[in-house]
Amino acid sequence: MTMDSTKLVYESLKKKHPINICKKMREEQGMLVVNNAEYSTEIVNEIAKDFILKCNGKRTIQDIFLLLCDEYNQSEDTIVQDFLSFIRALQWKRIICIKD
Repeated sequence: MTMDSTKLVYESLKKKHPINICKKMREEQGMLVVNNAEYSTEIVNEIAKDFILKCNGKRTIQDIFLLLCDEYNQSEDTIVQDFLSFIRALQWKRIICIKD
């Protein structure tokens, strides 16, 4: 991992299950347009879109992370910090929630 704090955050989250809490969503030109839990409209980029679409309540954060590493042909070390940043952003925007 790139930084000790990043590794610590990832270790604490990797076994948790992200759940998509969007009310509505649609794909548009590689982006995902979502209505979040409060019906505000948000537009997310392609990587966040790929993450959200994998949030089925059964996969863990680590499961999804490994799928994305494979899809984007990147190592865990290369994308872990960005990955954790957009998870925080999706939580803050009320697009996903994290459950044990």
